[in-house]
Amino acid sequence: FDLRNLINGLQGSKLLAGSVNAAALNIQTISPSKVIRKTAAESVTSSTTLQNDDHFSFSINPNNIYTFDIYAPMTMSAAGSIKIAVTMPAGATLELNGLVLGAGTAAYGETTSGGTGIALVTTLTSGILQVHGVVANGGTGGTINFQWAQNTSDGTSTTLLVNSHMITHMIS
Repeated sequence: FDLRNLINGLQGSKLLAGSVNAAALNIQTISPSKVIRKTAAESVTSSTTLQNDDHFSFSINPNNIYTFDIYAPMTMSAAGSIKIAVTMPAGATLELNGLVLGAGTAAYGETTSGGTGIALVTTLTSGILQVHGVVANGGTGGTINFQWAQNTSDGTSTTLLVNSHMITHMIS
């Protein structure tokens, strides 16, 4: 679908009043969104070491900007909670926000440093993890890896449940 051709075809019609210089429009071809679904629950027990999620990763091209959102129902002990991070290619910049929501309580954190854990500490034993990230990549392609672990080592598993999902968009 070429928007410039559509605009040129509508010039002078009753649907497009006035004129538009289609060649001067800044129209970019952007790749479609991608949805990544967790096909099995994933647990971390007695570990505060950030590990790559089994499902939530995607490839990025040089010199492009990407956004991603994660929605993950989860269970955990109030003592263990969760910490999150993202790894990315050298030269990329990051804005990362994380939120755990549950019955009457929430925990929020943010970072601009890849690989730096955000502690999302609550008294919840179940809730929803919501993550939003923006990555402006430099000149090297590579992979975005979502990482997580328990914030405090605990014998009760912190688990991201099946059908949790990540939605990615290339916006530039």
